[in-house]
Amino acid sequence: MKLRFENISKSYGNKLVFENFSFEFSPGNTYCLLGVNGAGKTTLLNLILQFFPTDSGKIYFEGVHYRNLPQSIRQGIGFLSEYLDLIDELSFIQYLRFVGKLYKVDSKTLEKRIKEICAYLFEEDVDLNKKSLSVFSSGMRKKVAICASFIHIPELLILDEPFSNLDPISANIVVDLINSYKDENRTIIFSSHNLDYIEKINPVILVIDNKKIVFDGSLETFTNSRKDKIDEALFKTLNVESKNQTIKWI
Repeated sequence: MKLRFENISKSYGNKLVFENFSFEFSPGNTYCLLGVNGAGKTTLLNLILQFFPTDSGKIYFEGVHYRNLPQSIRQGIGFLSEYLDLIDELSFIQYLRFVGKLYKVDSKTLEKRIKEICAYLFEEDVDLNKKSLSVFSSGMRKKVAICASFIHIPELLILDEPFSNLDPISANIVVDLINSYKDENRTIIFSSHNLDYIEKINPVILVIDNKKIVFDGSLETFTNSRKDKIDEALFKTLNVESKNQTIKWI
């Protein structure tokens, strides 16, 4: 799904987050948003999802203005929130069935997808049918939310911090899941502070700073053909220097 921002401006009170921001996300690409806390990564994702309006500018999905989106385009968007807002009264299976029906996935296809994604992300000894989501750990809840974001096979997949709360084994499984989902007709946009996992996905890197994108390019270009580590490349892009001082622990 093609997504285009045209001269977007957005502020919270007196804080201007984006000013005349323009960018096009194209199908077949996976994009990673990088930047310091408060740079605007989550704001950008929230604007895509229309959680709040822009102050000015326009957003287009497949050439259609976001205010006029038909249901068919809306149903082609998948989203993972870092806040993990689930329906705790439901079991994992019940929750995925609920989400699948919201996106009008037919029952036979939905059951097949639930079975496959369960086998992919969860251990065999986990009872996903009987347990209420309320008793799941933060890592288990994250897996549930990830499953829900993929269950309808969206053309535009948005993942906000997909690796947080996950143990290293589970995080690498999610890396494989994202890589397997790449397709010439799909657009994947994710934000993450877990730089090691970003390298394994090899996305287009977008660094947000000072109300705009200050870097847009391949991971190879970003890291100077892998001569720099990804954190070093980010520091250089943002002109961040280490503090040459110590704390006196009195």
